[in-house]
Amino acid sequence: MNNYVKLWAKELLYKNTIKLFTASLLSFIMRWGTLALIVLLPVIFINSGAFDYICNYTGTSLGVAISTICYITLTFGLLCFASGVGLGEQWIYLQRLRGTKVKFRFLFKFLSPKKSVRALNLYIKALLIKSMWLVYFIIPPAICYGCAHFLTTQNADRITVFIPTLAGAILSSTFFVLIKSVFARYSQAQYYMCTRNTTAKDAINLSIESTDGYLNDRTVLHFTLIGWVLSCIFIIPVIYAVPYIKLCNAVFTDECCTC
Repeated sequence: MNNYVKLWAKELLYKNTIKLFTASLLSFIMRWGTLALIVLLPVIFINSGAFDYICNYTGTSLGVAISTICYITLTFGLLCFASGVGLGEQWIYLQRLRGTKVKFRFLFKFLSPKKSVRALNLYIKALLIKSMWLVYFIIPPAICYGCAHFLTTQNADRITVFIPTLAGAILSSTFFVLIKSVFARYSQAQYYMCTRNTTAKDAINLSIESTDGYLNDRTVLHFTLIGWVLSCIFIIPVIYAVPYIKLCNAVFTDECCTC
């Protein structure tokens, strides 16, 4: 299946590399620029003198309350914008699968209030689920390394220290494979959010159902694309690698959903 996915992705990429890369670049700039703005907003607000003006006009307590409410509201709006753009980028690649030409306006398809809030809800829920799995897989090797450190402080012999250290190393080496496989369960939630009028919860559940039986193939696909990811350190290959990797993921997702 992975060979078919790669061949089909290359065919779809033909004569569309620059457009798809530009779409992904615009999405990247808008999404991460938005997140950077959220972080910098308090600094900009304070340095501009607006915070002092509000506090002097309304009083310190009320001024802080008003500023906090405004920041939370603006942050929510910016996160919705970033989420909508991220889903819009996914839509561009899904449309390319259908033979549609790349259109940059597709980036803004999900920026309506209702759709962008749904997109944000999806990303938050997926992030929370993945974070819990991440903690779950980190705990065992962390315990092993913690035991090794404790034994070292107690001046235990080398063999005694070596055993938990080796166990931690083995668990750590399998961590990346397992976490990739588990994360693959939620990799198609965006697909269902884009193609169906569904909630974040339903999109995640549909993703889990559709990836059942394909997790190993998805994990192998991710690892076979590592070479393309590493090639991006030379800057120029990123123009081809980014849309190629995203198309591979889109084709794989579409195949799982149609099987």
